[in-house]
Amino acid sequence: MDGIITELVNWPEYSKVFLAIFALVSPPFVLPTFLSVMAGRSEAEMKRAASIASIAFLTVMTAFIFFGMGLLNGIGISLYGFQIAGGLFLLRTGFEMIYNDLSMGDEGEKLKGSLVGISIMPITIPVLAGPGALSAVTVFSSQYDVDPLGHKLVVLAVIVMLTVMIFFTFRFAAALERLLNPALMSVMGKIMGLLICAIAAEFILYGIAGHFPQLEVI
Repeated sequence: MDGIITELVNWPEYSKVFLAIFALVSPPFVLPTFLSVMAGRSEAEMKRAASIASIAFLTVMTAFIFFGMGLLNGIGISLYGFQIAGGLFLLRTGFEMIYNDLSMGDEGEKLKGSLVGISIMPITIPVLAGPGALSAVTVFSSQYDVDPLGHKLVVLAVIVMLTVMIFFTFRFAAALERLLNPALMSVMGKIMGLLICAIAAEFILYGIAGHFPQLEVI
């Protein structure tokens, strides 16, 4: 408990975690994809899909919080290399959000299959827990060595908050559909894209600083 309280002192860092993952997951932006994938399904099925997708998202993100770095170490990838690679990926994602209009692609055609199946793929993976979100949470959860468990638990708390947001966004998807404003969502997407670019730049700089400490770039 003391470790968690100590970690909470670093609330600006955890605000950054929240903003980064929120910008990558963006429940309001994912909502059109959810509605499109669930086209033709009953409201009860949509509510059940909201529960399944939320639980699957929390499970996947939790696994990467606690075991993501172990997986990287097992295949010989350093945190610094992952920071640079993740930063470059996030930078590309940020640029796409800034310069492209929000588009959900063709995923929205009616999908056949079990409700559990489509709730996990494509809704959870890769729409919610995509490469950007997974790389970001892995890096964020491995940044502090003073109290690694306390740090991971606070990052998990951030993910739980986002999971709750995702659940309620999807659960009330039918009602929220009438409130979507394409112009407003486009502006919000560009702002979040800029935030992602800034966070990506820090990822890359910290990765370079780790590999080449003599450069003193941080």
